[in-house]
Amino acid sequence: MKNTRGGRLSGSYDNKIKTLENEAFEAQNKARQSKGMKRSIDEELQGLHDNLQNAKKRRQDAERVLRSKEFGLRDFKKSYVAESSSTAVSTVDELHVELSKIRDEIHERGNSLEKLQLRLKEADNKANDVKISFENLCGMHILLLCQVRVPPGIFPTIYVLIINSVPF
Repeated sequence: MKNTRGGRLSGSYDNKIKTLENEAFEAQNKARQSKGMKRSIDEELQGLHDNLQNAKKRRQDAERVLRSKEFGLRDFKKSYVAESSSTAVSTVDELHVELSKIRDEIHERGNSLEKLQLRLKEADNKANDVKISFENLCGMHILLLCQVRVPPGIFPTIYVLIINSVPF
């Protein structure tokens, strides 16, 4: 098939070039979006790390309070061992109830800590997925087809294949 309009690409090559240019533009946009997503996920991950550290500190504080109250309960029991009145028994029972409440609170905080750790792990996985996607996107090569124009009659049209990495 000979091109009658010397020096010009046929319509199918023009369309192919435009398609490849559009694909290159879309790849660059996806790369920018991936960078933005990675940045927001990194910020979210940092927030989860901070929440985890705060939860650990609160748990340690609660454990310290529990130990203090357990020592107080033990001392209280020792001071009233000799006494067998009902008031002493009721006070010990009240301390047992309070101790039970504190243990329940520690258990709840432990559950909260586990939930935070799970969310942190999920965020890490999500960040890794975005990182892999970004690396895959950066590893793509874009092929561009360009026409070198020469005056008609000297040489036929020459096509040059240029391979560029996507700049980031």
